Amino acid sequence: MVRELGAKSLRKLCITVFMFVSLTGAEAQSWWPQWALNSQHTGQVGVAGQPLNEIFTSIAYDPLVPAEMAANQNSLLAHYQVPLIDGSRVFMEFKGGTYNKNRYSTEIWGENAFQWVNGQLGQS
Repeated sequence: MVRELGAKSLRKLCITVFMFVSLTGAEAQSWWPQWALNSQHTGQVGVAGQPLNEIFTSIAYDPLVPAEMAANQNSLLAHYQVPLIDGSRVFMEFKGGTYNKNRYSTEIWGENAFQWVNGQLGQS
């Protein structure tokens, strides 16, 4: 088949196959049913959201923030996991230990589970 196509035709075929595979793979990767459906965030859910001006609970999940900000010119250079919700349970990332700007081995990272009971979020 290679001899029949010639060099130019073979090159065009390879480019076409490469483009098809590349574009198909990119489209498949941009489908996120759990987070806004896709890269355009066109996903919708059939329930009303909670009001943004109401605080249901407050939990300190990173007691190291003051020390980290003091060591970094009042900037917080951390990223946190979004709380994961499963029915009435909430799973959150927590930190502990001590903050050392150059050694993260002094920090303790973990995941805690909570449960809503009678309108209160308690550790389960």
